Amino acid sequence: MRAALSGACMLMLAWPVLAGEDPGAGADGAWAQRVQILYDAEARSVMRKVVRVWDPHPHLNLDFVWEPAPGQSPESTVAADGTVNGKGKLVWRGPGPYR
Repeated sequence: MRAALSGACMLMLAWPVLAGEDPGAGADGAWAQRVQILYDAEARSVMRKVVRVWDPHPHLNLDFVWEPAPGQSPESTVAADGTVNGKGKLVWRGPGPYR
């Protein structure tokens, strides 16, 4: 039951967003941002970065996690302003105890 609820609460989306572009211009949505710890395999270190993505459904109050694709460093997938602009996986999670 928990696995079914957890799976139902998770939505995975991935689309390219270019830095400086507002993908929701004229559409419903808002920028979502969070501080996230990212691992840089090349440098063998972790870093804390602000990550910013476009949320097409802010009324759902979802949380997100950004994971750069294997071989991609966090520096190459997150712009200076925090906007995600590289290859990776964006996972949206619903609120509740099953996060």
